[in-house]
Amino acid sequence: MKLIPGRRAQSLDDAIQLAFGETGRQDMSPELARLFMPALDAERLAVESEKRLHAAVHARFGPRAERRGQRWLVPLPQPGYDEGKPPCWLSLLRRTW
Repeated sequence: MKLIPGRRAQSLDDAIQLAFGETGRQDMSPELARLFMPALDAERLAVESEKRLHAAVHARFGPRAERRGQRWLVPLPQPGYDEGKPPCWLSLLRRTW
């Protein structure tokens, strides 16, 4: 998981485009990210991201600082081919940004 600070996304579509832009995957369709959203372990990722955000905000702005805003978890598919035994399989590695 990677946090992208300092940029604002007003919607899930903006967050997907921002994540794809940060990783150099502007040519991917946002629908591909939406396809993998049900596969996210949202509860575990939410807890992990809140801990990271809390630590980053307090490290930068002090212990009394508070974060405002929304959080979107965007799955980032990484297509590839598994060249093992025939037939070749299309594999998608899923990372969250």
